Amino acid sequence: MTFKEDLTNWKLTEKQFAKMLIDKGAQSIELAPNEKFKDWDIKSVFLCNWVPKDITWEVKDDKISSETWNIGIEFRCFWKPSGIYASKADYIVYHLDNKFYYQNRWALLYNINNVQKTIKTGWDYDGSEMYVISKSYLDKLFKERWKTW
Repeated sequence: MTFKEDLTNWKLTEKQFAKMLIDKGAQSIELAPNEKFKDWDIKSVFLCNWVPKDITWEVKDDKISSETWNIGIEFRCFWKPSGIYASKADYIVYHLDNKFYYQNRWALLYNINNVQKTIKTGWDYDGSEMYVISKSYLDKLFKERWKTW
């Protein structure tokens, strides 16, 4: 699959998740404009005790996790923080096996320290590094249920 095809698939995943946010009660949705990195992929507004609250989301899609039974979480690219360390989103979302898993970014960073993982390099002209974690740890890393804000 080419990078352009991957980008198209990621954008479809973001739009699918944005629709889910609306279905879950988001008052408004803003996608990162013109496919430009904006520290997050989606900004939503939910009412919390009748007060609007902005919540930002970084949406990832791991297409090969169903084959590998692992999840890849990028953390560095060309020796600079990337992925979960570079995002400024409130929540990280992974689309795996037709389900959306989400977690507060800081909680996910903490949870990653408490599971077994390996580090792989490659991708992006061999400049990318990621944690490879068994999907058996999904319940320790992410929430699958929605909560009320």
